[in-house]
Amino acid sequence: MPPVSLILLFLLPLLAALALSIIGRSTAKGLILLTAVIPLEAFATIEAGFTIPPSYVLLVILLIGSIFKGESLSIRFPGAAPVLAYLGIAVVATALAFAGTVDIPAMQFDQAARFRAGPLRSPIQLALIFFHFSLFFLVAARVKSIETADRILRMHLVAGLCLALVGIYQIAAFTFDLPLKDLTWSIDAVENSSAYTYSQVRYYSAGVAQFSSRATFLESLHFASYLNSVVPIALALWVGRSAGTRERFGVFASPLVAILGIIALFLTMSRSGWAAFAIASLIIAFRLSPRVLFIHIPLVAVILAGGVLILSKVGFFPESMSSLGAVISGRLNLDGILLDPRVSYFHILLESFQQHPVLGVGAGNFALIAPAMIGSDTIHSAHGLLWTALADFGVLGFLGMLSVFSVILFKLNRAISRCSVNADRIIMVGLFAAICGLMAQSLFCNDRPPLYLMLLMGLSTVYISQTAANRSDRDPGHGNQYAVVPSET
Repeated sequence: MPPVSLILLFLLPLLAALALSIIGRSTAKGLILLTAVIPLEAFATIEAGFTIPPSYVLLVILLIGSIFKGESLSIRFPGAAPVLAYLGIAVVATALAFAGTVDIPAMQFDQAARFRAGPLRSPIQLALIFFHFSLFFLVAARVKSIETADRILRMHLVAGLCLALVGIYQIAAFTFDLPLKDLTWSIDAVENSSAYTYSQVRYYSAGVAQFSSRATFLESLHFASYLNSVVPIALALWVGRSAGTRERFGVFASPLVAILGIIALFLTMSRSGWAAFAIASLIIAFRLSPRVLFIHIPLVAVILAGGVLILSKVGFFPESMSSLGAVISGRLNLDGILLDPRVSYFHILLESFQQHPVLGVGAGNFALIAPAMIGSDTIHSAHGLLWTALADFGVLGFLGMLSVFSVILFKLNRAISRCSVNADRIIMVGLFAAICGLMAQSLFCNDRPPLYLMLLMGLSTVYISQTAANRSDRDPGHGNQYAVVPSET
């Protein structure tokens, strides 16, 4: 029996015991555990034609457990309608492409990509879209109290702090040749099923070699995206200066997570990550306090710059770099940005869109059509959440995806304006800023909504509903179709 089969056979009893343990608990408690597991995207990953991270396994267990316990996934909450509309568009577009309305070229891909480029690619991609959105429905339908939402959000901050520390450590480990430079590895359940090389420090493709941290993510870009789901919330809790948030979140309402997260985000060397955080910070500044813009952010920037300068003087950063300033200026160089390979993908995307403008080419098919357009044997991503929706599901999919997040942000913004509980208002501002930042960064990465974005959107519906419930309590004539029960059952 092959070694991989033995490993999987050994893991099955452990997985079964874990599944029984999780199913026996409430779904809300399982979501707290899932929140801690989500960022481990490339840690102990199974490669079986597509990547199966630990979060996928746990989410499947939670969904099965919810069905086993007879729980229904209600759609009576903010944002459900546009999500269902988008998923309907995705199904119709993919079905029409499968029926022959789109010519999918037969390409000879290299051995490592044969599973990702096979005939099952489109249905798998469609299933994964549904799977990712299922977390949004699970959180919105099963989290029944603001207290549980706080516990999930607190776990998100805990996981974010741990990942930030790992990311900072990776730079030191690489510089001083310390153990655990990289914590990622995979079980190759299918031979040559992955184009990735695990258990190796992956140099940043744009040329910032030996510098950008990636923690347990395959790419530093995705690590930066995850940090942008954590740091704006931590920043809002810190600068909001509310006794309520300090009581509910303790040390995580202090500068600790925010400052360490900012440092880790800086070390990713992700331009889109920096821009996304800048957008989130501006939102926090204008919605909570100008001190963020004129005092806190400049203060953190000065401390960060001073720390980096000291570390540079003592030889912390690799000697192969001429200077840290040169690296940063290189990342912000306009010519470098315009010559980035991702820019060329937009030309391919435009050509594909012109041929199939209404419903696109079906889930996952753009990655197969694009290589034929340019004559390569490399799967090409649209490199952006909205661009993938445009390529795969046409203008209807693009508008559908845009409406999913626009509706949530609109309702969240309205809830912030109407909220009478200061701590809840601060939390919702942090969620609003994080989702806006993630949407900005998703113009440059992600082909499916990442699970941490689905988590924040689901939690947003809970706080929106709670605000509406509190308002209707004060005004009995004001109906509330999204009421949340006061405590977890």
